[in-house]
Amino acid sequence: MTVVLDTSVNPLGYDIGSIVSLTGGADNETDRVSQGYDAEYHVVGGGDTWTTLANVAQTFTGTGGEVYGGELKVTITDTGATGVDQLRFTFHNNPDISIYREIDVQGTPTPEPATMALLAVGGIAALLRRKRRA
Repeated sequence: MTVVLDTSVNPLGYDIGSIVSLTGGADNETDRVSQGYDAEYHVVGGGDTWTTLANVAQTFTGTGGEVYGGELKVTITDTGATGVDQLRFTFHNNPDISIYREIDVQGTPTPEPATMALLAVGGIAALLRRKRRA
């Protein structure tokens, strides 16, 4: 499954902060909660290059996920993915075994270099102003 992000609004892409995946159901059926997928990202202007974010392989009784009743929640944080325009998930589980209920991706627009430079100049100016008063 490939998700194409809207870069018409943010042409530099997005900085991905976290990905949360949830499998299973509230019926305490522990046989449908395993998670197995590769998460990859593509950057704006990246050609055919995809970068791996995570290789998830979790079972209900494994480590690394949070178990709630018959649900398994896996969280990927501190991705370091910046300038992203596409995300790709390649699932390894048999669809009859796992029921993916939700995949949430959280991120922010990648700031433009001019914005970052302006913030840096403002920070330096504030430090100099503070130093003069002291």
